[in-house]
Amino acid sequence: MTEQVPNEVPSARKRGRPKGSNTGTTRAAILKAASKEFSRAGYEAASLRSVARRAGVDPALVHHYFKDKSDLFVQTMRIPVNPGEIIAEAATAPLEEMGEALTRALLATWSKPAFRTAATAMIRGLVSSSSAAKILRPFL
Repeated sequence: MTEQVPNEVPSARKRGRPKGSNTGTTRAAILKAASKEFSRAGYEAASLRSVARRAGVDPALVHHYFKDKSDLFVQTMRIPVNPGEIIAEAATAPLEEMGEALTRALLATWSKPAFRTAATAMIRGLVSSSSAAKILRPFL
């Protein structure tokens, strides 16, 4: 005879924050996961459940920190660089070198993974959803 093991789902998440986390780290993990999910899938295809799965948290926890998907999307757009500083630095170049200086600044910024993820999510959101475009217009 074989011993029967109760049906358990090993990957099922318990409710609440992950063990050993706190409010700040959990919220940051959700934002990081959301940025990656919006970048990968675009605004329309991403869901709060897919973000929760990626972050390793219960979907209810995403709702605890963010009102809805549009709120989460806007919060992920906290670009980790100051575009004004980048442009101001490039603008110090002589006029005949300004185009090259701006291009170099953009490429150097794009090479930073944190910026690239957020910018990709923003661009995908703009091209994939009219509701996301409405959200981002005032931001841009």
